[in-house]
Amino acid sequence: MTRTITFLPSGRSSPIEANESVLEACLRAGLTPLYGCSNGNCGECKAILKSGEIEQIRHSDHAFTLSEKANGSFLMCANRALGDIVIEADVTQGPDDVPLQSIDTKVKAIEFLDPQVARLHLQTPRSRRLRFISGQSVTLTMSGGIQRKQAVASCPCDDRNLHFHVPHIPGDAFSEAIFDGDLAVRETIHLEGPFGNSFFLDESDKRPSLFLCWHTGFAPIISLIEHAMSLDVEKDIHLFRFSPTPDHQYLPNLGRAWADAYDNVFANLMSQRITLLSNQSYCEEAISAVAAQFADLSDLNVYVAGPPDFVEATHTVFTRLGMGKDRIKTHTDWLGIV
Repeated sequence: MTRTITFLPSGRSSPIEANESVLEACLRAGLTPLYGCSNGNCGECKAILKSGEIEQIRHSDHAFTLSEKANGSFLMCANRALGDIVIEADVTQGPDDVPLQSIDTKVKAIEFLDPQVARLHLQTPRSRRLRFISGQSVTLTMSGGIQRKQAVASCPCDDRNLHFHVPHIPGDAFSEAIFDGDLAVRETIHLEGPFGNSFFLDESDKRPSLFLCWHTGFAPIISLIEHAMSLDVEKDIHLFRFSPTPDHQYLPNLGRAWADAYDNVFANLMSQRITLLSNQSYCEEAISAVAAQFADLSDLNVYVAGPPDFVEATHTVFTRLGMGKDRIKTHTDWLGIV
């Protein structure tokens, strides 16, 4: 049986399943709560029950003060809802609410998605997970001070396991450390962030979403789309991917898998080749072909991620067709260097 959880002070509501903890429901709703161990010990996920009934489902060693017991304090990770509940909790509602964080992460895995793109999998400590909104970026620093700003390519619903798409850039110390094998599993990478407050998914907006990306601009798009799917967003999602090597795009089957699993997801690998040398006029021709596939642009939100000319071309095409600038969200990324 599905119940409803309402968060104060925002008033935002979300379904909560009978057997999931309040914390799990909070994460699935796309919120970024303050929490740590998630097993009832640290007390970071403390909330106040304002109405409704809850039941403890996990042992907790955290000791509440007398005043906390009196005001209905409980741990979100250790309790479930017995019906509709209203709680007061420290959760973020948007990018401007997310605090700047500094975390030492460990390299969990390095996977070469193709000869030019590697997926870097970092894992945070259990007690220092990254609170972030889909579409945001962080600064990563290796030993020796080698640094790179990267978009997160994973869903905020798993805030401990973070993915990044690193392109091979000759002469760039960060990417060469990965592609030359100098970075090993279990090494420490310092993370600072998140950054970015304009490229995010508003799941309350019921208009269909058009996602356009070039090469590793796919990274923040993955974060947005996986977040939408974790929330069971019902609006249509249209993905169009461009590449400097259109016949050999990395992760070519990911969009197809989404489309097979969800009736509202449509994925397209575009055959027109766009490189960093492609000027804005050339990019506009490619983007115009995408726009022509939609009869009514008034019922659409656009998200675009890629290098400056690609992003500016998208903005120009859609504003020329009458779309308001506020409906075009952009992430500018120069071959992976934000």
